[in-house]
Formats: sequence, C-alpha cells, structure tokens
Amino acid sequence: MRRRTDAPASALTSGLTVSMLSGVRVLEFTHYIAGPYCGQTLADLGAEVIKVEPPAGEASRSAEPMHRGRSLYYAAMNRNKQAVTLNLKHDDSRAVVRDLVERSDVVLTNYAYGVPERLGLDYETLRGYREDIVVAHITGFGSTGPLREKVSFDGIVQSMSGLVDLTGFPDGPPVKAGLFVSDHVAALHATIGILAALYRRQVTGRGEFVDVSLLDSTLSMFAYNPSYVSAMGSVPSRGGNRSANAFASVFPTKDGGYVYLAPMSPAMWAGLMQLIGRSEYGEPHHEYADPAARLRDYDQLEAAISEWTRQHSSAEVLSLLEERRIACGPVRTVDELFDDPQVRERQMLAEVDYDGVTATVPGRVVKFTSQRQVAAPARDVAKTVGADNEAVYSALGLRDADLAALRDRRVI
Repeated sequence: MRRRTDAPASALTSGLTVSMLSGVRVLEFTHYIAGPYCGQTLADLGAEVIKVEPPAGEASRSAEPMHRGRSLYYAAMNRNKQAVTLNLKHDDSRAVVRDLVERSDVVLTNYAYGVPERLGLDYETLRGYREDIVVAHITGFGSTGPLREKVSFDGIVQSMSGLVDLTGFPDGPPVKAGLFVSDHVAALHATIGILAALYRRQVTGRGEFVDVSLLDSTLSMFAYNPSYVSAMGSVPSRGGNRSANAFASVFPTKDGGYVYLAPMSPAMWAGLMQLIGRSEYGEPHHEYADPAARLRDYDQLEAAISEWTRQHSSAEVLSLLEERRIACGPVRTVDELFDDPQVRERQMLAEVDYDGVTATVPGRVVKFTSQRQVAAPARDVAKTVGADNEAVYSALGLRDADLAALRDRRVI
C-alpha cells in the first residue's frame, strides 16, 4: 500500500475560503453532541474538520427527531465537515490514523474514558505520530477523579451538578433544563481549550492534551451559588422564574402570554411603579428603594405587578415598558423566533442540507468585522456517511486499489 508523505498542506482543503482558522485541520472522532458541537464550532471559525466515523456512521445519525429518513439532531451538530469512515477496531486502521494525524493539528474525541486508549487515539500514542499535536478529550467527568469511568449523559450531569435541583418552582420537583446545557457548554470550553493550546503551540512548538468534562463545565456556570454554602451557611434553592439576587420575574398578560420584567435600576423601578399605580413604591425614601426589601416581599410585589399585566396584552405591556426603557422581553415559543427581525438580521437561524432534507438550526454566533457577508451565506451541508472517503484518503496517497482493498476488509 503506497502512501505519499509529502502531500501539500492544501491537499485536503480545496475550496476552503480564508477565515480565522484557515490552515487548521481537525480530526474529529465524536458522537452525539459535545464532541460534534465543538468540531462544528471550529468549522464555523474556518478550520477544516474531518469527521471520522465507523463504516455504519456515528450513533446520532439515527437519533430523533428524524425527517424523511435523516436525523435533524445529527444535522444540527455536523455542518460543513468532511465525512470519512474508518473502522478503528480493525488493526489496519492504525496506519491510516497515523497518516491523518501527521497532517492534522487537532484530534478531538468525546468517547468514554478509556476508549481512546483502546482505539489508539490517546495523547501518548498520537504524539508519537506528531509531537506537536493538540488532543482534546471531552468526557462526563474528566480523565482524573473517582468518577472518571462513570457513564454519563447530559441529564445525568445536570442532575449531579446541582443544576436540576436549582431549576423549577419551590413547591414542585426538580426540573431538567429544556436544552442540552451541559453538553453544549462543555463543547464551548473544549473549543476555548483547543484555541489556547494552538496558540501555545505557536509560541513554544509543543502540543497539549485538553481535558474537559461536562461536570466541570456545568459547575463553571454556578457563579455565586457555592458562596451561599461556604460564606453564608445556606443552601441555594429553586426559585421558579424569580431571580435570586434582584427583583425580576415572569408575569402573565391578558392574552395568555407572558413577559419577563427586570426593573434593575432605580429609574426602571420607579417607572414600573408609576405604570402599575403604585408610585409611592418607587419613591427614593420608600423601603422598596432598597433591592433587598423587594426580594423580601417578592409575593406582595409580584401580585401587584401581575394585577396590572393581566389587564393588558403582551404587546401592550412591552410597548409601555419599552417607552420608559424598563428592561423587559416576551416569553417566546420556538416558532416565534422565525419572525423575529433581530434573529433574521443576525442570521441566527440557518438551513443545513442533509442529503436533500433541510434542517433549520442555530447559525454562527461569532461575527467578525473582516468577514461580514454582503449576501446570505451559501446553504450549510451535513455530509452523508463516507461522502469524502475518496477525496481525503486519496490526498494521503492511497490509490484506488488501496481504497478497494480497505473496503473489502471493512476498514473503511
């Protein structure tokens, strides 16, 4: 099996436009959300991402919701990646992995603890192929600690972190967040770690192992909550829609909708009290000028504000509040986002083409002044299983006969 070891750096990047991470190649061995979303974020920033899957495809290709035989779940996390297959359990895959790693900058995986070692994807093995490789591994609990081997999913980590206990109403059960919070925040921390490791490599010439866990990432969002325990000797509890450190909550309106009000400043508070007919509550010398007093009397104040909001439609409430620059926002359903001019202007709903099936997914978050797009971007694509096998493996120097032999032995 002949391989060309001097392939030009651009051999696998034909057609890629110059952007922030142009020239960075990522090998992605991932499934479900945390790993794929990290890889997609790097692809959005311009990296060339090669997603390596088992010959039958990674597990989330059959995850619900399915539409016309294609997974909308998969399409949401896997746009604009090259798709190749490789049976990592086959001994002949090791040489292919080595060739790919030698031409790559980053290897990303979110397999369970110990799996990369069994598949030859651990840091020590990969740095033997390329000394300055950056390897990122996302797991439920990290590569150290007594729970490192525990099987985990997003909901398990949400529960074990304390997030579920803090979500919901005081008189109700704990509630899991409606989105895969732990998976997504771990993906973003892994992205940050990879970018930092690439910068360090540029300075020092050394590679790095980036170890990110869902539990650590979820705990990073807890802000002042641990201080309740350590400094105040109390345990934070569920507060429903109420903010715990300032008076803000969700209020019902006449047409069955809801609005979120956050009258944080003295001027906002005074303006809201005038609107609801309780001007005295907004006076500088009234006890409610002290934010702590508002938190103490949440029940009374919520009742007074709700009495007013129930007399008006959501649009009327929002209009009256915004005229006075009182912080507020509607509680929307997902379908209402499609008509939001801010969402459209920022191109935050994008269409991904997955083999003829269109999935509407969140767009690219980070915008760069140097790369403003005059026209709408071309439609993003989620590739079918093994769509880029020939292009990627040919660039490694594998000939048609080599590829046929690998297919016959079920290596690719």
